[in-house]
Amino acid sequence: LGRTALKGTVAVRPKDGGIETGFDVNGTAGDISLAITGQIDGGATPDATRISGSSEIGTGSSARMAALVGLAPVGDDQQPARLVATFDGTPGQGFRSDLQLDAFGGRHGYRGLINPFVPGLGLDGKLEMRATDVGAMARAMGLPLQSMPSGVLVIDAPVKTEGGEIRVADLSGRL
Repeated sequence: LGRTALKGTVAVRPKDGGIETGFDVNGTAGDISLAITGQIDGGATPDATRISGSSEIGTGSSARMAALVGLAPVGDDQQPARLVATFDGTPGQGFRSDLQLDAFGGRHGYRGLINPFVPGLGLDGKLEMRATDVGAMARAMGLPLQSMPSGVLVIDAPVKTEGGEIRVADLSGRL
C-alpha cells in the first residue's frame, strides 16, 4: 500500500440509558485516501442499535480502485477514482444506503436497502450506471473489439434479494 498515515478518533458518552459512540478515521496509504465518519447509538438490543455513517475512498486511478476490491482490469484510464458510501439503519432492519463509484469514465451506484446479516445481503434498491464515454469501461474489461464504442451509456435496474439470491430484473438503458 505504501507509506501509511491514519488518524482516528473515538468518542463514547452515555445517552438515554445507552451508549453513543462516534468515530472518525482519516488518512492516506500510498496513493489511497480514506475518510470514514460514523455513529453508533446503542439500543436495548443489538438489533435495535442504530448505526450511521459515511466513507470516501479515493485512488490515483480507476485500475487502482478496482484492485482494492480484487479485480484486475485489463486497461486503465489514469483518472482519479472515488468510492463514496453512506448508510443509516439497524442490524435488525437493514441499512438505507447510497453507494457511488466514479471510475473508468463513469458513475456507478446503488441506492436502497442493504442488510449484511441476511443471505444475499437483503438488497432492495436500484442499480445505476452512467458514462459519458463508454470506451474507457470497454478498454478496462478488455473487450476484443475492432473499434472501441463511444457515446453515452445509461443503465438502470431494480435489484432485490429473493430467497437468498440477488435478482436484477427489468434492466433498461441506452447507448
